[in-house]
Amino acid sequence: MSQEDITYVFIDAQNLYLGIRDLGWHIDYRKLNVYLKEKYQAQCLYMYIGYLKGNQKLYTKLTQAGFDIIFKDTVRYGRNRVIKGNVDVDLTVDVIRKASLYNKAIFISADGDFCALYNYLLKEKGKEILILIPNIYKYSKLLLKYKGRLRFMNDLRAKIGE
Repeated sequence: MSQEDITYVFIDAQNLYLGIRDLGWHIDYRKLNVYLKEKYQAQCLYMYIGYLKGNQKLYTKLTQAGFDIIFKDTVRYGRNRVIKGNVDVDLTVDVIRKASLYNKAIFISADGDFCALYNYLLKEKGKEILILIPNIYKYSKLLLKYKGRLRFMNDLRAKIGE
């Protein structure tokens, strides 16, 4: 298999979960895996997620669905002790480290913080990218400059929903 045939998927798990949840449905992760492999010929699927002790059942489910899970430590902050597990830097570093292994990168996130990464991949590495946005009603407008590379997941409920 040549490098032109290799597609990696990088998923911001929290961004995906919240975007779809706000649409009123939930993802069947096994179906999502099949969808990404069939539609985009994805070979490697990385899911970046904050680690919480009580979520082992979820992590097992994601692994059994065929995702490589990359955990990020979580912290509690603020008055309400909000849990935060920011995966942006970890995901970005991995994307850059693995850049020689793929020709196309698919990102699932609505976060505009990845724009510098997208620019780097496009302009300096000559990679093809696609950005799957979980919710057309909730995404960073910074992503509009990638208009031809954006796809929205709102209408995928029949294909990837529980």
